[in-house]
Formats: sequence, structure tokens, C-alpha cells
Amino acid sequence: MSVMIDHSLQDSGIFNIIFSDTVSLNDILEFLSEFEKMNNLPQDILVLCDLRKAKSNVKPRDILTISKMTYKATASFKSVRTAIVASKPNLIAFAILFTREISRSKTIRKVFSMEKAAIEWLQKTHNL
Repeated sequence: MSVMIDHSLQDSGIFNIIFSDTVSLNDILEFLSEFEKMNNLPQDILVLCDLRKAKSNVKPRDILTISKMTYKATASFKSVRTAIVASKPNLIAFAILFTREISRSKTIRKVFSMEKAAIEWLQKTHNL
């Protein structure tokens, strides 16, 4: 897997995904393929996706492809709550487009500019 995408399951139960450097569509799809094979994750998964250190050459037309692959990678989960933290205008725009590509009730995605607010939202939605 690419070193531009790092991940870990935190003690808090939040699965952190950190994007750094330039991330391509292929990098994202490769990560999602690997993610789909992970079997040690909670069934009600909380995901913190940090884009603050990332650059991207992903095109707007690729958002639907990423969203479809994300649904495939998360199909076995009971629920998926994803907080996306972004600070660059183009990545904020992509993150907002990605959050709009939702067709499953078990999936909630939201965009944040601050990590603390994202974590608080994940913890709050998890305890509903």
C-alpha cells in the first residue's frame, strides 16, 4: 500500500486514515481494496479521514468511482460514520461532493475543518 495513506485503529475505537503528500485515484482505490479485506474492525465503524496534509490529483469525475468503491469496501459493516477533516479549498470541495454520494442509511459522512470537532461528532453519533 502507498505510504501516502496511513491508517490505524485507535484505542478510542476510531479508525484513523491520514492522507499525506500527493494522493492519486489509484492510491485511494488500492487502499479501499485493502480496507475491504480487514476483518478486525468494529461492525459499527467510526472513521476519521484526515486530508489536511494531502495534495490530490483526483478529478471531480472520480468522486463517484471513489464513493462506489467505498460502499463496496464497507458493505459488511453494520454502520459507517465518517468524519472528513480538510483545510485546502479543493479538498474541502471534493469532500463535500463525496458526502453527497450517499445512498445507504447505514452510512453518514460529514466534513470538518477541525479534528477536535470531527472526533466529538464521531463519538456523539456513535452513542446515539
